[in-house]
Amino acid sequence: MKFTDEQQLAISIHDKNLIVTAGAGSGKTRVLVERYLKLLEDHPDWKLTDLVAITFTEKAAREMRDRVRQTIQDRIKEAANELELRRWQTHESLLSSARIGTIHSLCAQILRANPAEVPVDPNFEVLDEVEASILLDDAVQQSLVELVNRSAEFAHLLAHYDVRTVTQVLKQFASLTESQKFCSHVPENAADVLAAWQAEYTRALREVVEAVHTDETLDTCLSWQPDCDWPDDDDKLMMVWHNVHELTPDLAEDGTIFSALQSLVEGIKVNVGSKKSWGDDKAILDKSKDILKTIRELARSYLENWPRPLDEYDSMAADLLVMWREAVQHTARRYKEFKDLQGVLDFDDLEYLTVELLENHSHVTERYHQREFKHVMVDEFQDTNAAQRNIVYKLCGMETQTGGRLFVVGDPKQSIYAFRGADVSVFHQVQGEIIGMGGVEVPLSQSFRTHERLVTGFNTLFGAVLGSAVQAEYEVSLGNPMTAARSSEAIHQRPIRLLLLEKPDKNERGEKVNSDQMRRWEAYEVACLLHEFKQSKMPIYNKDQRVYQPFEYGDAAVLLRAMTHAHVYEDVFKAEGLPYTTIAGKGYYNRQEVWDLINLLKALHNRADNLALAAVLRSPMFGLSDDALFALRLQAPLLLWDAVQQPSELFPPSEFDALIFAREMLQELAALAGRVPVAELLALALDKTAYDATLTALPDGDRRRGNIEKLLEKARQSGRVSLSDFTAYLGDLTAADPREGEAALESTGTIKIMSVHASKGLEFPVVVLMDSHWTRGRSEFSPLRFDEKIGAACKVRDADGKWVESFAFQQAEREEQRRSTAEHKRLFYVAATRAQDLLVMTGSWNGKAKEESWLSYALEAFKVDARGMSEYDGVEVRILTELPPDESVPRVEISGWDVLDTYLTGKAAIPPLLTPIPTDWTAPSRHLTVSQLEKLGKIDQFTPRVFAERDFRNSVLHDSPAPVSPIAIDEITRQMYLRRTVGQIVHRALQLGVLPGQKSVRELYTILRAYAWDEGLTDQRLLENVTNQAIRLLRKFEDDNMLGGAELILREVPFILKTDTRILHGQIDVLYKRDGAWHVLDYKTADIAARNVREHAKRYHLQVGAYARAVEKRTGQTPHVELYYLHPGTLIRVQPYEWEQALAELDERIQAALAMW
Repeated sequence: MKFTDEQQLAISIHDKNLIVTAGAGSGKTRVLVERYLKLLEDHPDWKLTDLVAITFTEKAAREMRDRVRQTIQDRIKEAANELELRRWQTHESLLSSARIGTIHSLCAQILRANPAEVPVDPNFEVLDEVEASILLDDAVQQSLVELVNRSAEFAHLLAHYDVRTVTQVLKQFASLTESQKFCSHVPENAADVLAAWQAEYTRALREVVEAVHTDETLDTCLSWQPDCDWPDDDDKLMMVWHNVHELTPDLAEDGTIFSALQSLVEGIKVNVGSKKSWGDDKAILDKSKDILKTIRELARSYLENWPRPLDEYDSMAADLLVMWREAVQHTARRYKEFKDLQGVLDFDDLEYLTVELLENHSHVTERYHQREFKHVMVDEFQDTNAAQRNIVYKLCGMETQTGGRLFVVGDPKQSIYAFRGADVSVFHQVQGEIIGMGGVEVPLSQSFRTHERLVTGFNTLFGAVLGSAVQAEYEVSLGNPMTAARSSEAIHQRPIRLLLLEKPDKNERGEKVNSDQMRRWEAYEVACLLHEFKQSKMPIYNKDQRVYQPFEYGDAAVLLRAMTHAHVYEDVFKAEGLPYTTIAGKGYYNRQEVWDLINLLKALHNRADNLALAAVLRSPMFGLSDDALFALRLQAPLLLWDAVQQPSELFPPSEFDALIFAREMLQELAALAGRVPVAELLALALDKTAYDATLTALPDGDRRRGNIEKLLEKARQSGRVSLSDFTAYLGDLTAADPREGEAALESTGTIKIMSVHASKGLEFPVVVLMDSHWTRGRSEFSPLRFDEKIGAACKVRDADGKWVESFAFQQAEREEQRRSTAEHKRLFYVAATRAQDLLVMTGSWNGKAKEESWLSYALEAFKVDARGMSEYDGVEVRILTELPPDESVPRVEISGWDVLDTYLTGKAAIPPLLTPIPTDWTAPSRHLTVSQLEKLGKIDQFTPRVFAERDFRNSVLHDSPAPVSPIAIDEITRQMYLRRTVGQIVHRALQLGVLPGQKSVRELYTILRAYAWDEGLTDQRLLENVTNQAIRLLRKFEDDNMLGGAELILREVPFILKTDTRILHGQIDVLYKRDGAWHVLDYKTADIAARNVREHAKRYHLQVGAYARAVEKRTGQTPHVELYYLHPGTLIRVQPYEWEQALAELDERIQAALAMW
């Protein structure tokens, strides 16, 4: 495998700390994996678990683990000697314990491994973002009630703002980190708040004044001299210059600088001046005007940043801010109590508590960086924050300034997750600290994604957008320009295309053209362009095969800054016959098919919800016409639910059959509501109404059906039975996750429509950036702002109820806008650099684009003039001036429900697709895992039986695990836990073939200790005790010679067994062949006395029967079935008649277990 010189440095330098700046497409992941393995190769005494690799997502962790596994397996095949072979085999056996994961998974491991030092239950669960948001909502609501009841001041806060606004702010600052940060920056009394703001005002004023005094550009412009004599005083432009010259001395005085800047902004007019007066040279006249414009814009920018003196509104803000402080403190405490009560932590807790642990317990920190962790690697470091940086520093002993312990890789240009707490300044700080401590910075500047001309275009574009110097900690520069590993072909002469839509005043109907029509036009032009690529068979480079192939629709991706208007592009693409897949985005909960099912649940929950019931009756689920609904509503004030039960004589006779079906269906579902899980209720509704089949027959049917299946999955995951709970849960999900995407479909051969954030880490031959003229508005309204330097600040209302920004709020708002602009530019970099062959940008313009839009950046970088001519020859510009005909651009979405009406109109009988179909209420149990078979098998032996039945039902209907009980502190229970842990370790070792006779004592001890660590044991004495017990059991297994004489041994054998009614699947511990006969061997960790083993084994007859039948079908031979109980060291042979009888009773036992459900 060949690496570039830069990559080789990043892989092979091990004696110094490294920071790698990896440009887009530079092979970062490949380098990360190779370095991981190179460290193991160059340090034979290191175990796999000595390395820590931190990834940004779980998906990235899985991919890295898979790559490491594959490469280790390759090393095993290529091993030059026995020692090398055994070393790589040992690494392979530890792969399941490899410390490759997200920062949050690592924090959870560390906290659980140190229960004595951390004030949390080691059995805590981790909330995902949506679950945490829902729990936080509950905590905030409780806090609001308590604060109102106990504090008149808080009531004043609510009166000044409103409940919704206060709720949003409290949610923003309720986490441990944010609440402590907020409260530490807000003094406890208003006087101290005002004093801090006054000090900040003095500093900010001095900063602006000094900037004016030291502005070399302004000074150069003020002292400019024309290449001719100054005109006479009668030239009006010269009069402007006289005013500028008179104001220049005032700019040097602190007392007059503000009024001078105002006069410059107001007095500079450049629509005057005679060429004749300026040496009869238009170039000199134009230069004079340009200089004046520069002076005016500089003066305007200084005025915009001029701090406002404090006044009475700042006093009001200080009083309110103290109230905010109390409210934030109280809410944070309540949220923590809610989490403690449920035994859960959110992601912020994981980081906060880990930092506290490592900072306050030096012996723990030393254990990690001196013994357990030899090297720490962090991927996507540009998306970390200060807390994560502190954790990494502690784990690798950065304070000791020991080299060769830390490796971080990232690209600050791709830091786009500020909304998740990422702080690009952390990358800059660590960069400086690593280099300052003798470490090395290595750039990866060769792109393996993009060809030469496109890379050159990116360098030109982002050299202008990002610049070469950083002015603030949150800004980034282009850094080292990228080079390309792939040369360009003749087809790549202009790899950047700009489609500029010149907005007309009116359309062909004489109507004013609005933004929606412009978006549809834009989508239409993109559709035409993609069709053109397809029809012309435009060559596209295939990276895997290293050949050029004709363009297919699946080669293109449409990337959007925000998914708000994605449905517009979908409508047009659909009308133009373009296959597409929308990935993520806003709109899942707005899809009609999703609303149909939600409305059904609402109607079943609340029979007085006439609107929800009307929507259900009108939907394809029941198909009533508008006339039928109108007839039912004429029976008001009767509820619509009651009108369905007793329709009047005005109801259309042709639709009576449909109404009767709807009435019976609703009654049946209502009778089950609240008694069965919501998922089962929805599944029954779909089966009985054939709604899913109906959707499949409609246009875009696969997508619609995928969306309702996604809703069913959410219902199963929620585990809710109560309709009110579930509808509230859906509301929470909708609010907590507004970017919820539609159900993902197989996207091969389709254009991908996605957000730029969703495209991170991906690449596409053709990338289209639509709506590139979009500009950032002000940040979402919030009466509160927080900035690390300025502190907290709030808006207040004046006597007329209008919002007034306090001094500190203005300062914080300006800083927020600057940060947002910097990230806006980085997001553009990420979006553009997804392209392999061709980048297309589209947007509206009128000779220029909106300032601070991506399109304006491109036009300026490529020097595109008002005629669409570019000085850069790698850009093709098309200016489109005529709207397409109305019929080419659909104005409304083509609705499947409208299509369905043509089938329903005038038909008395219910259409075939709407007729009831038979349903199997045990359908969720058609697919069973062997673990579920084990749960089913133990029902007859468990007392009380109802608990075992519930365990089985939960696993089948909700796919939920059995509850985890905390470990009791009494000695008997503790010993049982340790014996069970020993059993788990031995079971794992046997599955992987880790036996004393095949490993050295040291290797075996290392592997088993790693397994014990995974089980949560960290105490050295317990680790040694458990490991020794495990070794004794493994030796006993070998002494029993269980697998002696085996001709073939297969471990962890996956299987799928299809019966007449079900599909059973799982994994067989060991399948071996001896003396021509097949044997199934299953290990059991239950701690059972030897005299009770035979009876206990009956619960596994179903499970091992599935194994045996699967082997029988595959080999044609009935195998011997054996259960090995690890703790008694006892072997049980299960006879064929035992497992055959268990399988014969499978359906009957399932129905009995689910009968109550």
